[in-house]
Amino acid sequence: MQREQFDSVIIGGGVGGLTAGAYLSKAGMKTLLLEKNENIGGLAGTFFLDGYRFDVGGTPPYSLLSMLKDLGVHELVEFLPINNPAWSMYFPGFTIYGPKKKDEFLKQFQGLCTPREFQEFNDILSSVISIDMEKYSKLNQNLSESKIKFFMGLLKCNPFELMKVATLMMQDSTQWLRKSITNNDLFEVISFISGAHWMYPSARVPALLTVLILSWFTGKSSEMLHLIKGGNINYSLALEKAIERHNGVVKTNMNVKKILVKNGEARGVILENGEEIAGKSIVSNIGIRETVKYLVGIEHFEEGYVRKIESLKPSPSLFKVCLGIKKKPDLHSAINIKICDMKESAWWEAIEEGHLPEKPPLFIWNKSLIDSSMAPAGSYNVYIHTPAPYRHRDGDWDEVKKKERDKVMTVMEELIPGISGQIDFEWVLTPKDMEAYSGQEGGGILALEPSIEQFMKFPEMDLPIKNLYCVGATVKGGAGIYGAANTGKLCAQKIINQIRKGN
Repeated sequence: MQREQFDSVIIGGGVGGLTAGAYLSKAGMKTLLLEKNENIGGLAGTFFLDGYRFDVGGTPPYSLLSMLKDLGVHELVEFLPINNPAWSMYFPGFTIYGPKKKDEFLKQFQGLCTPREFQEFNDILSSVISIDMEKYSKLNQNLSESKIKFFMGLLKCNPFELMKVATLMMQDSTQWLRKSITNNDLFEVISFISGAHWMYPSARVPALLTVLILSWFTGKSSEMLHLIKGGNINYSLALEKAIERHNGVVKTNMNVKKILVKNGEARGVILENGEEIAGKSIVSNIGIRETVKYLVGIEHFEEGYVRKIESLKPSPSLFKVCLGIKKKPDLHSAINIKICDMKESAWWEAIEEGHLPEKPPLFIWNKSLIDSSMAPAGSYNVYIHTPAPYRHRDGDWDEVKKKERDKVMTVMEELIPGISGQIDFEWVLTPKDMEAYSGQEGGGILALEPSIEQFMKFPEMDLPIKNLYCVGATVKGGAGIYGAANTGKLCAQKIINQIRKGN
């Protein structure tokens, strides 16, 4: 028996679903959000463990403050600026800091190469950072919002710069770098800068994404990096409050088993307990593959669409070690990357063989350097993650995680000598743990791998079933927390317009 009907039922309490719910409820739409876990947030969630706080994923950018203001909940979130250097990348024998102005950034490489090689790097850097990457990011967002806005934006672009952007999009970073950089150490450093930030091998990353990172490292981004005080969960809780302030409903521990589809139209959902809930529109924030295959069923879609969805590949999984330590770590930045072996390809070869390298590159957050509320008084939180195979060659992850954890701590001892003796709290998360807590297939930092092959294949948020939508990182424009929030807002606008038109 069906209960009350909602204008919109949202499946999943990640940033995309929460943002959609906040805008829908603000517009007066009767909104219900269902989250299968005890807590909302997804990758924008926070673990609370023995007085320490560890964020599940990255951090919402400061630019999302405008959305919070629009929703009337900005006072619930405090953005804390990260002082420069925001990033430190530790290589054998030298360290690279960022962001810095181009000339200051370049000076850090003078000891690696000859004057001629240094000039080569200067020329390539000058060429690419002249591109207004923020303009092209906005253009990509327009493509998700409106094809008319996208083509109008194209008309305003410099055709020569547009051609350069298209070329960078269609070749991988390794190809592009090899054409321009002859010094091998310099080539490896830039490859690591790209691969470590995208958590994906630079040989498969579009050169355009490497340019995006270099632009940020050279101070081109207009936005200073910030953290959410008290952890990312406070951002998600603000969105939840925005829903509830406008009489929307958020329910946790509610697992959706099926989306009801009748005559090619989404009509509601069936919960695991058999309860049916009717909805004029259904929004899924659990991933488009899971939505199509499991919540709807492939029998409701054309074969070509199903093949497209099934061909989407998740990004590499993550192995994560969360530490609470009793002494301030000797780190220069809140965000740190440690590289031991100056050969990026060897890192990814080990992962593809099904294990971590003996000294894996590490991505290290120390948010308590900026925000003391992330750890008990006098203590600090450090959490480390590194790409890892979803399936380990030596058996189940629970059987091998201590061995792989020890590899991580060997590298941490090189970076912070004596850290093992300072540990007050420790929690190790395998890729399957990350998958369970983040709600993201494979448990990676991105939902889909950022490869050239997939870069232009991200599906639309409108599914080929009437009144059914997907938001978040698995649809066009949804990568990262900002992208997920943007898809939620755009989806809400689509639904509001359709309901008001009576469609």
